[in-house]
Amino acid sequence: DPLPIFIAMQAAVAKLPAGVKMHVVMCGQVRHPYARKVFEEGAARLMPDVGFLLLDGAKPETPQQALSGGDVYLFMIDNIQEAFGLAPVEGMAAGLPVLASDWDGLKDTVSAEAGLRVKSRLLGPEYMANESLRMQSGVDNFVQYSAAVSAMTELDMGDMTAKIVALASNPDLRARLGQGALARAHSTYDWSVVIPQMQALWGEQAARKAAASAKA
Repeated sequence: DPLPIFIAMQAAVAKLPAGVKMHVVMCGQVRHPYARKVFEEGAARLMPDVGFLLLDGAKPETPQQALSGGDVYLFMIDNIQEAFGLAPVEGMAAGLPVLASDWDGLKDTVSAEAGLRVKSRLLGPEYMANESLRMQSGVDNFVQYSAAVSAMTELDMGDMTAKIVALASNPDLRARLGQGALARAHSTYDWSVVIPQMQALWGEQAARKAAASAKA
């Protein structure tokens, strides 16, 4: 949902010195013309003092161009479909500081040396009984259920605005977090690191299975 981003960016640019220009570049696949209309008109109305560009992420070269031209990687996810957060890792691998919601797997992915996280909270399960029953009974599909739950997720707008201002006005902070993000991407998420851990896990599982079979 781009709404919190648009609102926070407009609030942030008002707090920056006159003449400072900010841009939001979104890169993804828009599968319905109405969605593009919502994004473009919403940006024009809610953040008139911020530049906006919606790029076609279906072209393989476009995400690389967006990453190479960015200063900060913004990822304000608020839905239960995002369990890990591969997208912020891509931003980290490009050497960009990450500004993300404090949400699900991002609490582990986006560490303090790699970026900043915006306070977020989700209403308790007692408030979602109706949405759960609608999905379980077949009235709603999972996408509709996820959208309903997202509407119950709150991002701290004051916190987001303050952190956008901090990143926009402090190039040293951006540089430090960007270097930390790149280092974390290589040390934690590079395949040369991940695959040996997977192999070690498989070895441990095989050993446990053999020990259990022998005992039986």
